[in-house]
Amino acid sequence: MRNLSAAFQVVKALPGRSLLLSLPVAVSIALAMATLAMDRGVDAKAHEAVASWGLDQIVVHGSGRQIAGQITGPSSLTEADLEALRGQLRAFKHVLPTRRNNKASLSFAGKSGVYKLYAVTPPWAQARHFGAERGQFLDDNDLDSGATVCLLGQTTVRELFGTHDPLGREILVNNVPFKVKGVLVARGSSPAEGDRDARIIVPLSTFSSRLDKRLTLDQIVIQVVDVAPDNVERIAKQVSDILRQQHKLGDRPNDFDVRVPTSVTAEARGISRSVLLLLLGLAGVTALVAV
Repeated sequence: MRNLSAAFQVVKALPGRSLLLSLPVAVSIALAMATLAMDRGVDAKAHEAVASWGLDQIVVHGSGRQIAGQITGPSSLTEADLEALRGQLRAFKHVLPTRRNNKASLSFAGKSGVYKLYAVTPPWAQARHFGAERGQFLDDNDLDSGATVCLLGQTTVRELFGTHDPLGREILVNNVPFKVKGVLVARGSSPAEGDRDARIIVPLSTFSSRLDKRLTLDQIVIQVVDVAPDNVERIAKQVSDILRQQHKLGDRPNDFDVRVPTSVTAEARGISRSVLLLLLGLAGVTALVAV
């Protein structure tokens, strides 16, 4: 009681100094509480990210690293790799090719922007859970005829069209006219791909004939039947073994990257944990200042 009385007397005599001394303690406590609150949300966010990405997905990228949806370096994947996977894998729904342009120039009525372009086949919508919310997705006729049609992500629609309906309108994609056939469902952002709604989808055949004649593939998407993590990891190992044999790598490291749901979970947790560590560090510093 005597010590408490003395403390009150100090606060009363020096209120400004007492306030300044108490601020670091208050900030340290607030940061610690914020850290604990964020920590509880890390696992939820990680599960949300992997559910959005797809529990039944194995995605193979060619050589180069992927950061926020950007692939660096030329791809090592070929049509021969695609056929090898289709011929040797078992228990899959789809093994699908994808070509990409991460900086496709789109313009409409004086507005323009740069967006991620994906060239795909009709089953891609079902395999990637990324179909049309309005209009129609690509069909076999589009693929067979090399039709200049496209689907736009919702960020792309908002930035180019505002409140206007894009269906049936003509846009320029790298100065090639394309008719908007549909608007994709909203998918939000992911650690691997950034804004998944800032994109455009075109037929794979049209991409090859009108936009980019290169022969390599940028992605191979495998949709598995059994989504149990052990099964997905087992098939991913088979994919790696098949591609290593295809590329005759011997003792050299992989020139491709096989991504599974658990890797997406780890990425999401890693990003969140880095923020938590920063907050904990700040809390520690303010606590030392208080001392």
